[in-house]
Amino acid sequence: MYRAVMVLVVSCTFSGLLFAANAFYLDEVDFFNEDTPTNAERASNIEIANRQWAEPVVMPDGKVSYYTPPGAVLAFLEEPTESNAKSYLQWLNERWVKINKAQQVLRELIKKQHVNIIRAEQ
Repeated sequence: MYRAVMVLVVSCTFSGLLFAANAFYLDEVDFFNEDTPTNAERASNIEIANRQWAEPVVMPDGKVSYYTPPGAVLAFLEEPTESNAKSYLQWLNERWVKINKAQQVLRELIKKQHVNIIRAEQ
């Protein structure tokens, strides 16, 4: 009997809370006065979300963003032609060249810092 009463009380409480969210026909409650997206932004997000290669990403603040691949990748996936494949490979090569250059700079900096650490210890 006690369980039945508790289930009834809990269910009535939660149903009241659910009703309270829309009691005044409000879509959502903005507790932190955040900027709500405009209709144009919502339409843009819907358009992006409907793309085949878009992936939803939940940001740390809880907003949903959509990741789409870079232009060369997207063009190659949408139309896998020889010219798009060449563009993709060129983009990929440029990307790896930049990553390699960044790694070389880091290696040189680590070597310099390592030498400075060894001199400071002596």
